[in-house]
Amino acid sequence: AQPRSLLAAYTAQLAAHPLRTKALTAGALCFIQEVLASYIARAPPQRPPKSAPRLLHALADARIDARALKMAAYGLLVSAPLGHLLVSILQRAFAGKTGARARIGQILASNLILENYLNKYSLYFLQISIMTKLLH
Repeated sequence: AQPRSLLAAYTAQLAAHPLRTKALTAGALCFIQEVLASYIARAPPQRPPKSAPRLLHALADARIDARALKMAAYGLLVSAPLGHLLVSILQRAFAGKTGARARIGQILASNLILENYLNKYSLYFLQISIMTKLLH
């Protein structure tokens, strides 16, 4: 059966390959978010040294800096896999439990525990990114 829409194709990929699909989506969204934020803030792109490879110059011409690539790596390699793992653990903890109380408990656990860890690791990654920039 051929998917009729982009949403159907995405949903099919999500069902067949959940971690890969989430990782690619998170990486792409983190990248786009950083590029748009830099553009909206009118932040000047950092120019690579003249001896840098042509690819870095082409990325700078497109207003794409190393931070956008780092954010893509974060979404791909950290955020999506960690979120996938934490949601899987939460779903296993609430497996077989039905009713309003179980649903409210799952929502509270997701918002108070899972999001806390995801935000914490996001801040760690940004802090590491900033510190490596300061050290170079």
